[in-house]
Amino acid sequence: MKSLALAIALFASACASGPKPAKGLTLATPEGQPFALEQLAGKVVLLDFWATWCQPCRATLPSTQRLAEKLAARGLVTYVVNVEKQSVDVAPFLKELRISLPVLRDPDGAQAEKLGGANLPFAVLIDRRGQVRFRHEGAPDGLEETLGKEAEALVAESAQ
Repeated sequence: MKSLALAIALFASACASGPKPAKGLTLATPEGQPFALEQLAGKVVLLDFWATWCQPCRATLPSTQRLAEKLAARGLVTYVVNVEKQSVDVAPFLKELRISLPVLRDPDGAQAEKLGGANLPFAVLIDRRGQVRFRHEGAPDGLEETLGKEAEALVAESAQ
């Protein structure tokens, strides 16, 4: 019951201020090349911000992997976004957790901050129009189920 109440509260807070544009956000590829989120226009996007030192991220990243595998065929595009200045530990960390999702970087955390994230892990769902529709900080009970329902709703929406 507590996890359901928390999930409802998270959902309500995520929607309270309405959608916000993700326009102008640029992350980096692992090689350091710029990656503008506008390249993903027309797609539903899940971004999961994390760090190797973040213990709760160890729980949320596998959830993100499962969700991505479940909804990729229906149009969900998922990236795991590392927020550390140094990325030397990223590949071994992801291998240990069996995460095969594409990686982007936000080494100074500026893009996560623009999206409203202050704590890790931090996840956002962006709709086909480029609007941030849902955001979640931390790793509360029921997060995987909540994100799954939100992602399913977004992939079911048309781009119009």
